[in-house]
Amino acid sequence: MSFFPILLSAAALWGNLEAGPHMVGFEQLESFDYSRPFRAEGEHRSRPITMSIWYPAQTDDERPVRYGRYLDGADGRESFQARLATYGYSLSPAELEALFSSETGAVEKAPRASGPFPLLIFGTGLTGPFYLNTVLCEYLASHGYIVVAIPSLPAREDVEAAYDALAVDAQIRDMEFVIQEMHGYAEVGDGRLGLVAWSLGGVAQALLQMKNTDVGAVVSLDAATGYAYGEKLLESSLFFQPQRATAAFLHATDSRESGQVPKSFRYFDEVARGRSYLLTIEGATHAEFTSLANVVPLRVAPHESREGSEEALERYRRLCLYVRRFLDASLKSDGSAAEFLEDAPTRHGFDGLVLSRKR
Repeated sequence: MSFFPILLSAAALWGNLEAGPHMVGFEQLESFDYSRPFRAEGEHRSRPITMSIWYPAQTDDERPVRYGRYLDGADGRESFQARLATYGYSLSPAELEALFSSETGAVEKAPRASGPFPLLIFGTGLTGPFYLNTVLCEYLASHGYIVVAIPSLPAREDVEAAYDALAVDAQIRDMEFVIQEMHGYAEVGDGRLGLVAWSLGGVAQALLQMKNTDVGAVVSLDAATGYAYGEKLLESSLFFQPQRATAAFLHATDSRESGQVPKSFRYFDEVARGRSYLLTIEGATHAEFTSLANVVPLRVAPHESREGSEEALERYRRLCLYVRRFLDASLKSDGSAAEFLEDAPTRHGFDGLVLSRKR
């Protein structure tokens, strides 16, 4: 039995998330970092950096971007199908086609709303594409953020990507390039910026925060800052300076334990110096810290039920809500958001969440 029909509308791609006061625009800008050769040969060897940007918009256009547009602007639809399998998801050909044609929450190249708005930069896992958290990106843009997501590319085209210092450095430099390029984006405010990342990208964002005091908030979506392998990569970096880890920090993770990929909360417990939160979501998987938890309703496991799919949607909705409230408190000085974070999740009617705080 397929449960795909529950996600056929644009609103369903967001689950029960409540949109903010802004319409959402989307555009892709391709730039090149000429200081870093990427291709081994050829005339155009500079490093390509494609910035996917969601922003508060002013539009009456009723022609939102189709989900397939995101895939076509990345590594293609066939690669998407292969990636689903690695993350534990499976869709039939008919379900895939329905997903590709589904409406998102964004309108391409819509007129921008007047700013200023805080800037958020989204990183991803090793070799991950930009589209892994499109729902969260759209959602945050509707609440008054300019969001830029970039893919994870190897250091060079002829270098195999690995969980090593070279991959981390490539991500740091890519994010620094985005900061430079977005400096000319008129709607970006002069205030502190936020970094959001999933998986390996968490190491790069933590180190970039230590390099750049303009970073005011760091969000880890089950990122490597909560795992032993990430701890080793952090501590081996020349940029690792714990005394500079002063940005507000939110680490969201699941309640599972894995012998293959052991967890470590040393970054949260000992390194992070700013106000820090550890959000544990019971029953979640690593892939559920991406938007695939929302846009893909059918899981591989044969025992999964519609109820299980709806539970995954609710877990992701709560994750997005806590990310927004954390960013509102940290980058917008929103008092109500700060109060929201001070309450236990059960006060908001949320079972299955544990929120720990460190000041």
